[in-house]
Amino acid sequence: MTATLASIAQKKFWSKDVCVYVGTERGLARELGSTPVESLDLVDLLPSGEELPADDEGRSQFLESRLDSFLQDRKKSLQGRCIVVIKNAALLARYRTGLRPVYDWFGGDRTMVVLLLAPTLAFRLPLHVERDVKCDCNASTEYLASCLANPRLLFRERQ
Repeated sequence: MTATLASIAQKKFWSKDVCVYVGTERGLARELGSTPVESLDLVDLLPSGEELPADDEGRSQFLESRLDSFLQDRKKSLQGRCIVVIKNAALLARYRTGLRPVYDWFGGDRTMVVLLLAPTLAFRLPLHVERDVKCDCNASTEYLASCLANPRLLFRERQ
C-alpha cells in the first residue's frame, strides 16, 4: 500500500517526517485534516526594507539563517503535536538552501514539516525580488525531494 500524506499526518508518532506537497493550500488542508498546523511563508523571511545579498550563495545563507532562527523560536513556543507548513518552498530550491534547520528543529516524533510547492510558477513574491527570482516547479520538486531523508514523502494534489 502506498502511503498518502493523510496517512502520514495521522500517524501517532512521526520520525523525521518532512514531506513535499505539490498543490494548493486547500488541497493540503484536506490532507492534513484536524492535526494542528502552524504556517510559515518563506517570503515573510525576506527583508522588505533592506537589501538581499546580491549573489545566490549569499541569499542562500541569508534564507537559511532566517529560517533557522524562526524555526528555533517556534519550536520553543509550541506545545504538543504540530505540523509546520512552509509555503513558497520553491525559494529553498531556487537558492539551493538545504533543509538542515527543518530537520534540526522540527524533525521529531511530535512535529513534522510539509514543504508546500505551488503547482505552477504563480506564487507571491515581494516586488524587490520578483524580477531576480525565477522558479521552475519541476526543478524545485526534484531538488527538494533530493533533500528529504525519505524521498518517497513527495505527494501531489489529486485532481
